[in-house]
Amino acid sequence: MAQSLQQILVKCENLSTSEIEARIVLAESNPATSKETLENYKQVLLSRRVSNISSPEENDKTVEVQIKSSKQSEAELEIAIGEYWVHLRKSALKRDKEFNLTFADVKKLVTRKTCYYTGKRLDAHRTTERLDSSKGYVKGNVVAVCSEANQLKNMIFENQNSTMRMSLSDLKAFVISMENLEEIL
Repeated sequence: MAQSLQQILVKCENLSTSEIEARIVLAESNPATSKETLENYKQVLLSRRVSNISSPEENDKTVEVQIKSSKQSEAELEIAIGEYWVHLRKSALKRDKEFNLTFADVKKLVTRKTCYYTGKRLDAHRTTERLDSSKGYVKGNVVAVCSEANQLKNMIFENQNSTMRMSLSDLKAFVISMENLEEIL
């Protein structure tokens, strides 16, 4: 059954623009959502943008998806994933990068249990990483990683001012020498 514009206005009264965008993503991914309900959500979002009302917490800081304990409801998780999808899409637009990830793609990323690079179990403060920074947020180029691996990769390979910057072949040689040293000790 379609939700009226008034019902959606009441639901969205205390939501930020990003949260409304997340609800639209969820509605679009749910085949049971009527076209009227979806259009009403879009109308609320448009009116929010036109009147330039936004909540104080909306800014350009990094968004983290909090995967809480099993106490987190499926609906809360879906909303958090929708918000993260919106964040990734905005990040792609800001960097002028391609974006073709679906809600389902982002859900797989944020519910992944282990870091792509290290195999370490991911905690609630996971992040996503583009394997090839020259490419966009596209399927096959975005992975879930632990923050330590993400920071290390940025420091060694991407930060132009880093004193730790080195080539991949130099890093491989270093790792091999450390493995050899471990065998000796």
